[in-house]
Amino acid sequence: MLVLAALALTMLREGPGEIVVVPLGRPSVRSLASVKRALRETYRLRGIDGPPVALPADAYTKPRKRYRADGLLDHLNRVEGDRVIGVTDRDISTTLHGRKDWGIMGLAWLDRHPCVVSSFRAKAGVGKTAVHEIGHTLGRDHCPVKGCLMQDAKGSGKIATNKSGFCRDCRDYLSNYLK
Repeated sequence: MLVLAALALTMLREGPGEIVVVPLGRPSVRSLASVKRALRETYRLRGIDGPPVALPADAYTKPRKRYRADGLLDHLNRVEGDRVIGVTDRDISTTLHGRKDWGIMGLAWLDRHPCVVSSFRAKAGVGKTAVHEIGHTLGRDHCPVKGCLMQDAKGSGKIATNKSGFCRDCRDYLSNYLK
């Protein structure tokens, strides 16, 4: 109980933490700016520019010329910070629907610090994708509410359209981190 009280006091004093934004490869200035803006407008986490990181050769798959997102997460797991988001313009993939190399917009480990987003599929929606993936790093799973930012795209490439962002349940869950 005493440990929880100390943790809560630290969080109140220091704020809810930081998000380290790491350029993976050479993402466009536009992609990085979109991600940073969306995160800054949504979360009370301090944004920190991380050092650029080369895309790891061992995460590259030749058949579809994509980078395995789980391999990128392994690489990003070495970066220090409360939350880390890698941003790339390259195509990324994971195993989904029984396919080993399914193209995706982003991937995160639930309740762990690294996540990755790509503007290759998300284009103008890369900022919303970043908000979604950071939500996962904060412990929030996919949401069944249509239009919620935490709704699963299920590989469709569609980004939530709800102008208010999160549904009530997701907003309540993430309330310590939201503006």
